[in-house]
Amino acid sequence: MCVKGTDKVTLENVDVMGCNSGFSFEGQNSRIFMGRCHVESLCVTSEYASPSIYADSGASGIAFYFKDLAQNKDVTMEQCSVVDNGGSSGTAVAGVYIGRCASTQASLQSIRFVDCSIAKTMSGSTSYKPIKNRGKFKWEGQWPFTTEVDLVSNGMSYIDMEIVDTSLSPNIGNVNLFRGNTVLSLLAGSGSSAPTITEIAPSVASLTYAHKVSFNSVYELYQLVTCPYGWVTVDVVGYSLSGNPLLYVQNNTTFTDMYRVQFNGAPDAPRRWRICFFNPSAGQLYRIGLTNQSAVPAADQCVISSISAYQGLPRADYVLSDIELVGSLPAPSRLWYGKRMVVRSPGVADTMFFGTADGSVQNVFKQITMV
Repeated sequence: MCVKGTDKVTLENVDVMGCNSGFSFEGQNSRIFMGRCHVESLCVTSEYASPSIYADSGASGIAFYFKDLAQNKDVTMEQCSVVDNGGSSGTAVAGVYIGRCASTQASLQSIRFVDCSIAKTMSGSTSYKPIKNRGKFKWEGQWPFTTEVDLVSNGMSYIDMEIVDTSLSPNIGNVNLFRGNTVLSLLAGSGSSAPTITEIAPSVASLTYAHKVSFNSVYELYQLVTCPYGWVTVDVVGYSLSGNPLLYVQNNTTFTDMYRVQFNGAPDAPRRWRICFFNPSAGQLYRIGLTNQSAVPAADQCVISSISAYQGLPRADYVLSDIELVGSLPAPSRLWYGKRMVVRSPGVADTMFFGTADGSVQNVFKQITMV
C-alpha cells in the first residue's frame, strides 16, 4: 500500500499478508495515524520476490517503508506489528526501514511508534533486520532488541532517535561515561596536525556556549571511553560549518567502526544527534569523537555545543558531567562558572580547578588542593 501526498489520514485495522511489501510512505505526507495495522509473512516464497508496480522499488521486502529524503511528518503508528509466520529461504529485508532525512530539513521527518511489535526474524530470510534506521524516529513501548536491529550506517546521514521503555533500568541511568561535556575533553588524537578549537559565545540561535573545531589535517580527535555491557548512546549537539566533519565510534581493540556519520546541518542551527550501539563486552574501550576527510586546513569545520555518552538507549533529557577533563586550562569564561576542571598531563598527577569570579566579577579559575 503506497501512501504519498496525503494529509490528515487515519488507517485502522488494515492487514497485509503474504506480499512483497506492506506500507510504503513515499513523501509529502503529514498527520498520518495508523492504528492496529499489521504485516505478516513478507516475501515468504519466490512468487513474492518482485516488488509491486505501485510502490517505490526500495520498499521491496519491507513491511513499513519510509523513503529516503521524503517528507513524512507527524506519522504515528500505534499497536502496529510485523508478524513472522515461519518459512525458509525468504527474501524479506526489514520490518521497518526509516530513510535518510535531509540534513537541513530534519523537522520534516517525525515518525513515532507506540506499543508496536516488530518480528526479529522473517520467513527464514538471512538478510532481514527488524528495524533499519537511516533517519530519525521515536519509539515508545517495549524494546526487545539487542544486536538484531541496524540503527546506524557508515555513511553521510543524519541519524537521531529516542527510545522510551521504562522497563529497562539502563534507560534511566544518569551517568555520563565521558569525562566532560565539551570537545576539550577529547584529549586523544591521531594525525599529523591537531584541530584548532575555539570557544564561541552564545548566539541568538543557539543560546549556549559552544566550541568551533577547525581541522588542520586528516585527524581523529577522541576520548577513550570504557563502556558497560549492552546499549550505549552517544549524544551530541552541534552543526557543520564546512566540509565533512564526522562523528565516529570505534572499538579500540579490533578498530572496527560502530559508525562513522557526517556531522551535517545548517550553520547556526544546532541539531541533536543520538546514536546508539550495542557493546557485547563489559569494560570494552571505544574511541568516541570527531574526525574528517580533507587534509586542507579549515576545509572541515563544525561547532559542538555538547557531547556525552551514557549507558542505555537514547533519551529525551541530557546527561551531563560535573567535571571537565582537559589537557590545559582554557581561558576563563562564563561557560566554566561553577564547573570543576581536571587538568591531566602525561606522567603528572591531576590538578583540579573551580570556575568562579573574583572581587571584580571577572571569571577566574581557583585551584582546589587535593589531600
